[in-house]
Amino acid sequence: SGAVLPEVLTQLADVCGAEDPPDTAAFEATAMALALHVQKMNAHPEEAQLRNVRLSNPNFHGEIGCRPNRLGIKAFLAMGFREECKGRLDAPDAPDETFLILHEPDPFEKFDEWNEWMETIKLNKVRLNALVDAIKRYRRDGTVYTVSEVFQAAAAEAAQ
Repeated sequence: SGAVLPEVLTQLADVCGAEDPPDTAAFEATAMALALHVQKMNAHPEEAQLRNVRLSNPNFHGEIGCRPNRLGIKAFLAMGFREECKGRLDAPDAPDETFLILHEPDPFEKFDEWNEWMETIKLNKVRLNALVDAIKRYRRDGTVYTVSEVFQAAAAEAAQ
């Protein structure tokens, strides 16, 4: 997609913040779901299932895929996933479905490329964890905040 994750998260913050009333809950749910997914990928990079997300998966759609302007999907694309249509291994006779797929470079044949791939996953984890930490801090303090405020606080924290 060409966009980087902070740009997509900024767009999501703007869209959720522009709702009347601002949809803080949608922004929080999406940020937390993205962070959890990236944490799992970082902890288990060998798990192909974590790098193959079916767009029709109800959990994915409810927390990430349903966001306006495909921003939840664009967040995955910004993290290096590609949108691909393919058959399902668990239902070979079913029609092809669209997946978000993050291809892992071969660590033995392309170690430098694999290492960069892994570092990108780690960087996205740091960014998303900073965002979730900022959300939790605002909630804990009982502070009324705008989506853009919490996002800006998280961006500043992640940059340190």
